[in-house]
Amino acid sequence: ISEQSLQKAKQSWEEVFSPANQPLSGGVTETSAQHRVKFLPSFAKIPKQVDIAVIATIADVRPKVVKQITTNNEVRYWILEKVLAQSVTALDELLSLTKNSAGAWTNIPRRMMVWHQQIREQLRTDVPLHITGRGSLLGLACNGIHYLDLVAWWTGETLNTIDISGLDSQWIESKRMGFLEITGKIAAFFSGGTTFSLESKLEGPPLILKVEGKKNFWEIDEQNGVLSGPNGLLITGKNEMQSLMTTRLVDTLLTDGYCDLPKLSDSVEMHRVYLRSLLEHWNNVHGSNVDVLPIT
Repeated sequence: ISEQSLQKAKQSWEEVFSPANQPLSGGVTETSAQHRVKFLPSFAKIPKQVDIAVIATIADVRPKVVKQITTNNEVRYWILEKVLAQSVTALDELLSLTKNSAGAWTNIPRRMMVWHQQIREQLRTDVPLHITGRGSLLGLACNGIHYLDLVAWWTGETLNTIDISGLDSQWIESKRMGFLEITGKIAAFFSGGTTFSLESKLEGPPLILKVEGKKNFWEIDEQNGVLSGPNGLLITGKNEMQSLMTTRLVDTLLTDGYCDLPKLSDSVEMHRVYLRSLLEHWNNVHGSNVDVLPIT
């Protein structure tokens, strides 16, 4: 375990909990919430019984980390960050490693957000949907799965295929060193007839989603937190910060044994379609035949 990462985690904790018991902006004091926090230098020091394991590593090492934990520990609930893994084989490994737990989910959190739950109530009875999204530097390889999951959740459909013919030929450096991103357009096709076109450009305005149902039309501006719909409908809200949702997530898991995040098994199937499509594009433009994609 990286000592540097441990120090960063400790620093973040101390920014939230002031040593002098004076809450920072948005923070709380150590006396108002009793926590015992340990920063462990090795997997061997993790307690045998773990209620919830949140695996927020980069994608290339996630299966390895899960395997190391399952070797000596019993985990009740798993929360795995997306992108889950860099290969289809690694996706299957994650399923196998977590199968004996009481539950496993993927952290694609729009399903937990109040605003997005309100949006879903508007859309889910007007399926199939035809959706277009355009924006700049969306991080298709990293973040495309967020929007694919959102559409699946809106409609109750599963992802069937992705057309990658509209992607640009040049992969670019990701914000995270050592990983790559792609621009251009993907077209996704779902089991109930819903279609979704998502385009990411190097420059331009932020993402706008346009949604056409059987009877109505909506426009979603996530940056400004506005859904506009028929007859002057406006629903305002925001994408909640992860730090504000985690407490609710943990409480729900420990109390009820479930949460609003997509089940790992369902998310793996979506990741499988997505990874295979991106790998096809990678191999086409590089003249290669690799099965591991350098994304996170």
